[in-house]
Amino acid sequence: MNETSANDPNAESPGGETQPEAPPPSESGPAASGSGESAGGETPQGAEPAAVPDGAGVEEPATTETTAPKSDGAAQPESGPPEAEREAVVKAAERRGAIDIDAAAAEALRWGFIDDDGNVRQNDNRHFTGRVIGRVRGRDHRRSLAFFVDRFRRFVHRTDQLLEQIAADANKGRYSQRLQKLREQIVTSDALGDFDALIDRLDAAYAEAQQYQAVQRELKEKLCEQAEELSASTDWKKTSDALKKLQQEWRTLGSAAPLDDDALWKRFRAAMDTFFTRRDEDRAQKRAGQEEARARKLELCEQAEALAESTDWRETAERQDALMAAWKEAGWAGRTAEKELWERFRAARSRFFDRRREDREKRRAEFEENARRKIALCEAAEILIDSPDIVGSCEQAKLLQAEWKEVGPVPRAQSEELWKRFRAACNALFERARQERSRERAHRGREQREQTGRRREQAETLRESIVRDVGHIERWQRALDGLKGSPDSPMRLQLAERIRGIEDQLAEKRARLAEIEARLRQDQ
Repeated sequence: MNETSANDPNAESPGGETQPEAPPPSESGPAASGSGESAGGETPQGAEPAAVPDGAGVEEPATTETTAPKSDGAAQPESGPPEAEREAVVKAAERRGAIDIDAAAAEALRWGFIDDDGNVRQNDNRHFTGRVIGRVRGRDHRRSLAFFVDRFRRFVHRTDQLLEQIAADANKGRYSQRLQKLREQIVTSDALGDFDALIDRLDAAYAEAQQYQAVQRELKEKLCEQAEELSASTDWKKTSDALKKLQQEWRTLGSAAPLDDDALWKRFRAAMDTFFTRRDEDRAQKRAGQEEARARKLELCEQAEALAESTDWRETAERQDALMAAWKEAGWAGRTAEKELWERFRAARSRFFDRRREDREKRRAEFEENARRKIALCEAAEILIDSPDIVGSCEQAKLLQAEWKEVGPVPRAQSEELWKRFRAACNALFERARQERSRERAHRGREQREQTGRRREQAETLRESIVRDVGHIERWQRALDGLKGSPDSPMRLQLAERIRGIEDQLAEKRARLAEIEARLRQDQ
């Protein structure tokens, strides 16, 4: 028997039950999705690089959201990105068609206003009072207002994405921390919009997550109570099956908050361990009885083997029957030992009775034995038809065919029937092997074509990126050549540094493109 331990999460109990595994994950959830902007001043993925405004040199690329200072109504120190960065964000949104300056400025004035000091303030609402979110910059105040409206639009987009993800996920309890974090980011952001409606949506989703966690907590507590009730049972098989069902039900439950998940799991696991420890102790007691039965059956095997070559057919047959009766009274010797001893005992008995049959009917016994062997070969061949190891099965089938040729004749009435049965099983197996090889070749061909297609797409993407980079370098080089003044001016140095950075990236992309093109040539 395969003995198991209640402390082993993967151990099997009688009937094949599995003991509890490590607790399911608590409120971890997938990583929060970004707002579409990239950190550290890099150009957002999918957005174009910042353009060179007329007479202003090179812009800084778009940056991620910056947190506006909290306000109690008094003017705050100026925060947020520099004017060039803010303008780059607005221009990028214009190019994508994500914003209309006039419409955005009008939208901004629905939710805020510009005071006499040039501060942009959020209208009073349920969450803010006289909050300063930034200052207008430049001559065109519309563009500053459009920047703040675009910031709010990005938060709306992130909220939509998170709520869609929550709606599609059955385990809603694991999103409460992400909802809290996003809400904290929103209430401190430099943006203009309907904060009341947006925060209400997040609060409603957070309340739903909390409610979901409460339900999961109650369900897990009920499972703990059921497991604790079963932990004192002595009906090992039935209770093991019942605990297995409880464990499977536990796996279907979602998060009840991290601290509760851990405490409830420890309680549930403790009840499971109590039962399985008691069951293992009971097994140990039974194992002692199995040792006694094993010794008795070993003695019976030796007696049966001593009689196997006897020619006193009648007396020995009676003694064999007596040994069989003693075998049944000896008790259970354990799964592994029982099988081995039974096979040994049965082999000794079969040896005697086979010899007796051979003595009675020599020719008929020979034919029947040959028929039995061929039926066994047929069954073995038929079993191989559905084997998952098709290659090994084919090799076994060939061995079965060789063995078939070695078996002597069978009664004429069975000869043709057995041969057709054996040949049909072998043919079915070999036909399945042929079809499997065809499918594998087709599958490898599809994988090769798909891989080649992906490499071609990568190569085309790199070529387009290289063309864009070359265009940026040429445009910036023309801007650099057209600048007047000292060669060491900050503008010249900045522009030159930008060109060198793009040239380094360009070299890496060309090397990568050469590598991909080399692989494509190998694929051909």
